[in-house]
Amino acid sequence: GEGMSEILNDNTVELLVNKSGGGSINPEDAPLHFDSMVIADEGTTIRGEDLYNLIQEAKEKGVTVASLMHKLPNASTRILVTPGPGVVEQAPRKGRKKDA
Repeated sequence: GEGMSEILNDNTVELLVNKSGGGSINPEDAPLHFDSMVIADEGTTIRGEDLYNLIQEAKEKGVTVASLMHKLPNASTRILVTPGPGVVEQAPRKGRKKDA
């Protein structure tokens, strides 16, 4: 079957970020984990009040914070997607023993 790296690309990540409900499933069962990183543009800062307002808006709308990050002025964002706790670790395959 296909692994996460074959399925996840810029388009699918954008779709997941924009269409996922914020907190709609138990984080312990989630198949994906999103980390959002905000970087202020050179020579600018990010106001804590802007971040707070963004988080509150996400809670009110039931969406992910990542889906609203584009609203922050003078900043760029990065979304890191990793397997969530609900993803089973793949066990290494063992070769078959050949009968002698």
